[in-house]
Amino acid sequence: MRTLAPILFALSSLLSLPAQAQVAAPASAPSRAPLIVRVDAGSSGLSADVIRTAIGKELGVEAVAEGEASSSVGVRILGNRARVSFTRASGEKLEREVELPVETSSRIEVIALLAGNLARDEASELLAGLKKPEPEPEPEPEPEPVAAVEPTPTPAPALGVEAKTTPAPASAEGARRGPLAANLSLFHPLAIVDGSERQTFDIEVGLAYSRIGGLTGFGLTVGHLRVEGPANGVGISGLWTRVDGDARGAFGTGILAQGGGKLEGAEASGIATLRRGDVDGAQGAGIVSTAARVRGAQLSGAVSWANGPVIGFQAAGALAYAKQDVEGVQLSVLNIGGNVHGAQLGLVNIGGNVKGSQVGLVNVSDRVEGVPLGLVNVVKNGRTQAVAWADTQVVANAAVKYLNGPVYTLVGAGYDGGDGAAPTFAIGAHVKLSRATHLEIDALYRYLSDFDDTDSDPDRHLSALRGLIGIEGLGPTGVFVGGGVSHDVDSHGEGSRVRAYGVAGVSLF
Repeated sequence: MRTLAPILFALSSLLSLPAQAQVAAPASAPSRAPLIVRVDAGSSGLSADVIRTAIGKELGVEAVAEGEASSSVGVRILGNRARVSFTRASGEKLEREVELPVETSSRIEVIALLAGNLARDEASELLAGLKKPEPEPEPEPEPEPVAAVEPTPTPAPALGVEAKTTPAPASAEGARRGPLAANLSLFHPLAIVDGSERQTFDIEVGLAYSRIGGLTGFGLTVGHLRVEGPANGVGISGLWTRVDGDARGAFGTGILAQGGGKLEGAEASGIATLRRGDVDGAQGAGIVSTAARVRGAQLSGAVSWANGPVIGFQAAGALAYAKQDVEGVQLSVLNIGGNVHGAQLGLVNIGGNVKGSQVGLVNVSDRVEGVPLGLVNVVKNGRTQAVAWADTQVVANAAVKYLNGPVYTLVGAGYDGGDGAAPTFAIGAHVKLSRATHLEIDALYRYLSDFDDTDSDPDRHLSALRGLIGIEGLGPTGVFVGGGVSHDVDSHGEGSRVRAYGVAGVSLF
């Protein structure tokens, strides 16, 4: 019995070898790398984690935000469109873009389908390697002891290996489009293509009412053309054009044009052009044009309105309004803007800090670095004075003087001591000589009108080129004297006279 013990121990050791080898085999299997999916949901309100999970489920792999991998999938949502990309190990990027439906669940499904389509199409071998291995079944016990053969693990395919091309499945955009997609509408939903509001067309032709999901070519409707998503190309309607997504190209309508997204191109309407998004290009209307930011030109017959800055040219028949800064030119009867770097041209101009010029009857600003030209210039950092003087043309004169830096304007009236009054305007330059003295040179114009005008005593145009020396520091008052050359001519263009001119006066404040 003692001699049999070593033999039995050796036999039991041999029988345990196959089981040990089979248990150790799974541990030697290589780990599988997850798929990196980077998501930029923008302002869509969609969850990046939900999108990432849906893509991983569609591809049958684990999807993570970051990690070690040579290839990746990227998702970026821009308005009503999603852009999905696949980046190879070589750095080459493959990219596709699709418009999204309105429902949140449908949006996520479309993004996952497009990602799956792109990844399977471009990296079928990669995805095969990324899939999690199926768990191996438990080994059945061997009836007889045999020598164990350790299995050789299958290595995971490298992420940089060029993938074989496989046929792409149906597009995630909905119905698969051929080289040319066209639709004919009578009055939506009476159209050749059922569910046209969910489809993108190269050509849309309609009679009364066209409603499509997207446009990538040419759209023409006699009545109302409506595009639910983006529009790229040309859209024309007789009455009303509405594009809810971004627009790129040229769009025109007879009455009303509406836009929800950004415009890159030009749009015009006979009455109103209303856009909630930005304009990069030109926008025009017969009565009113509205947009967010304008980079280019905004024109209308009555009102041009920008809820953001204006970079370029804004003009209207009555009101040009920019809620934020203006870099360029505003031209209208009434111009209103934030800080202005350029020019405002109109009867009334209102701005913040103006670096350039305001030209009009009334100019209002916080600060001007340039030349305000107007009858009345109200500048917060400027100076307003009351002035009175007598000269060799009109006996008594009084005016308000608006001084801003080196430029001033003067608005007032004069009385000739008889039966005539003279509305007065002057514009000039102001140069500081010392703390208490200054030099001014201006051009003065007055229209002397008799209360009882007769042919023998007609009204007269009076003008003078003046040089003035002023002294300040006398409390709130100052004095000035000067001279120059004057000219006057009657309202019939006769009796022209050039004379020497003299003036003396006082200023207050």
